[in-house]
Amino acid sequence: MICLFDRYDQASFDLLRSLKATGLDCPVVVQDDGYLSPDVESPYSYFTGDLDTPEEKVYFHNIGYIYDYQRLNNMNPEALILTNSDQLEQIEQLLTQLPNVHFHIGAITEMSGHLMGLNRYPNVSLYPNIRPAKVAELFERCDLYLDINISDEILNACRTAFENNMLILSFKNTCHSRRFIADDHIYSPENVSGMVDKIQSVLAHSSEMEAALARQKQAANQASLEQYKAIL
Repeated sequence: MICLFDRYDQASFDLLRSLKATGLDCPVVVQDDGYLSPDVESPYSYFTGDLDTPEEKVYFHNIGYIYDYQRLNNMNPEALILTNSDQLEQIEQLLTQLPNVHFHIGAITEMSGHLMGLNRYPNVSLYPNIRPAKVAELFERCDLYLDINISDEILNACRTAFENNMLILSFKNTCHSRRFIADDHIYSPENVSGMVDKIQSVLAHSSEMEAALARQKQAANQASLEQYKAIL
């Protein structure tokens, strides 16, 4: 048996120590080793540094999450954007600089005239009032997700893209979920050329795509079944 906790914070850590004091004899895994404060790099190290004995230190483990990926990335030159506004950071520059990539832009509401005007570009498809079946189809079809809408995230898009092995790219002012996006895949709005270069590189070279997806999974604190088996 393993006792699982989702994250490290003082309350959960105090509870873990209380459980240990009652005689709980199974390994304790706290999965999220994410951000704590500017001065603390690792919550796991921060809290376990106060443990009293080597036995206590061995008792706690920092192992990440096992994700249920739905499919492989096939390097299709198609990018998905889901939005609830007509403000998409650098969208026209992306459309013009990546003519080989087809952009699918979906909204769960009507689209403004500004957004509908993107129809003038040959490499874009617009989906106002997008239906759930079409959303699912696009997540299966596209291998890039661009988190570039300047408003709230809709439809849990970043996590769904992550679980579909889509490479997720974003801008600093639009990023909705750093948990599922590698730091070097988040660009300043002025560095749209950096995003363009990354997209061209991963679509041209499978090794680049594999490396980018590996960094993305590392950012999401991915773990393996073997890591869990090792502590049993």
